[in-house]
Amino acid sequence: MLAAYPVPLAPTRIPDHGHGVALYAAHCASCHGALGDGKGPAAARLDPPPIDFTNLDRARLRSTFALYQVIGQGIDGTAMPGFANLSATERWDLAFYVGRFAYPVARIGEGEVGHHGRRAAPGRQHAELAGEVFHRHLRAQLVETKLCRELI
Repeated sequence: MLAAYPVPLAPTRIPDHGHGVALYAAHCASCHGALGDGKGPAAARLDPPPIDFTNLDRARLRSTFALYQVIGQGIDGTAMPGFANLSATERWDLAFYVGRFAYPVARIGEGEVGHHGRRAAPGRQHAELAGEVFHRHLRAQLVETKLCRELI
């Protein structure tokens, strides 16, 4: 089945954060808000309302792959359109950017990095630790993909 209908279970390169920022501003911020909180200028007119990407409990239940799929396909019964016109690489850039809203860099200063429970080592820069967490998350996604392919 995967041979006939290939599904990119992981990006082919490390996602480009800057490109994700630009794509989000162009395609998502009007509904989901500049901060990903679901309070964009168009949100008040939408039923159901846009997803609040800053909700940590909800973020823990979804994968980056799920975000990638929704970006490409949209969600029936909502105002969320599919962006099949974006390349797979662009959808991965956007999925990884959106997925980080629930894990803001500011939380690192509180001694917490998302659900990883990692504490910042003395002298480490917040951005450095955030980058490390992002790359660990990406590696975990790639390992998960490899395991899925081996099972299929």
